[in-house]
Amino acid sequence: LEAFQINLTIVAALLTIIGYSLNDTIVTFDRLREIKGKSPQLTPRMVNESVNQCLSRTILTALTVFITVA
Repeated sequence: LEAFQINLTIVAALLTIIGYSLNDTIVTFDRLREIKGKSPQLTPRMVNESVNQCLSRTILTALTVFITVA
């Protein structure tokens, strides 16, 4: 077996995944803050709604990147 080496392509891929993940996390929490408003309680419905609002955006972003790379 060859020794595993981390090259520049692997570093770029890892940084891309980390960047998208961090961005999605920030957007999801921002949506959650907007939906919660001044409500004192955070409900599962609020969390579900914020994730659902961000999911289509995440899918479109991933699809665009995949098409560009292909």
